[in-house]
Amino acid sequence: MRLSTNYITFAAIGCVLAFITLGIGQVVDCDVIQGATSLTICGNGEPVAFIWKAVSFCITASGFYLWIRKNNPPKQDTTEE
Repeated sequence: MRLSTNYITFAAIGCVLAFITLGIGQVVDCDVIQGATSLTICGNGEPVAFIWKAVSFCITASGFYLWIRKNNPPKQDTTEE
């Protein structure tokens, strides 16, 4: 299977939406955002809830799945009549 850059926007949009989801999760879960070192840890050292990480992963995975799925040609019917 050879992947081309056709439909690569699905993967890129999936990654961008995943980062936005993690950012929203940090805003919702954290009391202190100032001083946060990553999107998965609040400013006071507490981790962001696991659900935000799981949803972010699913969004990224679905973007890459769509990219791979759209690049695969449809299967040819090889049965002869």
